[in-house]
This record gives sequence, structure tokens and C-alpha cells, in this order.
Amino acid sequence: MKATKTDNMIIHPDSRVRLKQMGSIFEIRMTARQPEIKIKRLNKDEYIDLRTGAVETFSNDAKLRVHNISTLRRTMADLKSIINTNTEFPSRCKHIVLTYKKVQSDPAELYEDHRRFFQRVRYYHKKRGLPVPEYISVIEPQSRQSFHVHSVWVYPKKAPYISNDDLYSLWQEKGYTKIRAIKGDDIGAYLVSYLCDLPFEEAMQNGITDIDNVKVIEETDKAGNKRSKGFVKGARLKLFPSNFKIYRVSRNIKRPVVYDDITEAEAQKIIGSASLTYEKTITITSDDGKEYFNTIGYRYYNRKRGASNGKAINQSTTKPEGT
Repeated sequence: MKATKTDNMIIHPDSRVRLKQMGSIFEIRMTARQPEIKIKRLNKDEYIDLRTGAVETFSNDAKLRVHNISTLRRTMADLKSIINTNTEFPSRCKHIVLTYKKVQSDPAELYEDHRRFFQRVRYYHKKRGLPVPEYISVIEPQSRQSFHVHSVWVYPKKAPYISNDDLYSLWQEKGYTKIRAIKGDDIGAYLVSYLCDLPFEEAMQNGITDIDNVKVIEETDKAGNKRSKGFVKGARLKLFPSNFKIYRVSRNIKRPVVYDDITEAEAQKIIGSASLTYEKTITITSDDGKEYFNTIGYRYYNRKRGASNGKAINQSTTKPEGT
């Protein structure tokens, strides 16, 4: 299938939409047609094709997640929603990076290291009378076939100071550690983009030459000097092994609130004065473009941005539907 950006859809007050609330961020999705369910899972190995009644077996022969890239992208979308739901107040959060001195490519060992690490983190906080944070921990594969851990810690109030030396000791000196500040209005989008994209040079070294999917960002170093850096969007997804659990969360991490099949008018009442920050519409077709499947419109609002500047876009005065 192929997704192509088109003119934005016409949205009427009685249009049926899906609203997802992620802390101060809201996502509205509207589809031109309801997708037809073509298969039904029977168990972990088999499914039934509802068009023919035939029982089929899921294919498990892929060695890399690249063979199921759409599933991986959905996982990243879910991760972005969870991060945004729990980072509404950035001052209550920390971004922790854990690396290995050695090449670490064993998921079982990695998960066990993280479990023991967070046991020590809990003890560290309790011993000092500090609240124990909840966590969202994400695995980042590197080109050298080793893993990093990115962990977002979420506190019930302002995050306490923790020295990097203490963090290094808690990680038992397995590799370097870093504590990063969390800033911005869409932290989930920033972190997931960081986890999905590869620097252009690194992508080229891995044989990923998708030059049509390159983005350029401007970075400022500690001396205040600016430089441009190219990234290949989504290229890191091709480094994830198959059957790999990308992220783990602690028990009390919040999930986004989803309102299925409500009207646009009902959605706008929930959103209130949040500002429209981004809008896109995509058309899904076959790879050759000859068969049309669906058109999906997305709009994102942020309550931190204040009163909406995009009220006209909520009504029928938007651009014509591009289907």
C-alpha cells in the first residue's frame, strides 16, 4: 500500500471522528470510509480469511522487523501517545540514557539488566525519602548491533536532582549514563523521531539510501555555533530485530483516553480552547495507485498553546477533500 498527502478533508460538526487525549495534546482522526475487516485471529499462529473462510498461518520467517514495518510504526505511534500522556508537566520528568561498554545484542540480558537497575533506583529514592518515579523505557538499536536504553522517568511533583555519578553507580558502570532535560510541547513526537531516524552518514553505512526521505535539522553546539545535520526518517526501524519488545512501562504509567465514534462537535467540546497545531490528510492506495482504499484526516491540538487560532478549520471552510 502507498500513502500520499492530499488536500485536507472537509470536517462538518456532525462528522464522525475518533478523539485521542494524551495529556494536553489531542488527536482527531476521521476516515472517509470504514475499513473492511478481512481476517480474524484464531490463535497466535493462525487466522481465518473472512473473504474465503480459509484458515491460514501467520508467517514468521522474517529475520528483521523491516518485513513488518507497518506493525513497528504502529508500535511507535502507541509509544508516542503514552509518552505525551505522561509528560504533560516536563519539570516532573527526566530523560535517562543508558549504554554499554561492550556490544550488547542479547535482549534477555538487556531486560534483566534494566530490571535490576530499576530495583536499585527504587532503593536509592526510598533511602533518601524521595518519591519513586514511574518509567517508560525504550530500546534503541545502534548500527554496531548494540542496544541503548532511553528511559523517561515521571515523578508526582518536580523531579529531584540526581547526579550523573550516582546514576553511573546504579547502572553498575556497565557503560556511560546521561541525564537529559525534557522540554517542549510534544515530547512524544521528539523522542520517537529521535528513536526512528538515523543520521544520514550512519544510514549510508548501513546500506540505507532512501534520499527521498531525508530531513535536515539545525543544531546548536555548546559554543553557540549552528550546523545543519541530515537524518533519514524511519531508517532506524530497519535495525530492530524480529519479535522484539521495543518498550516497557511501569505499573502506574497512564494510558491515553480514546473517544471512539463521536461527532466533531462533541470532540471540540472536549478539546475546548486548545490550539490547532498541525493538520494532514493522507490517501491510501495500492502501490501502483490504481486501487483506492481510504482517506484519513488527522488534526492535532495542544492545550498549552492557549486559545485556538484554527477555529475555521474545524468547520466546513477547510480545503476541499482531495479524493
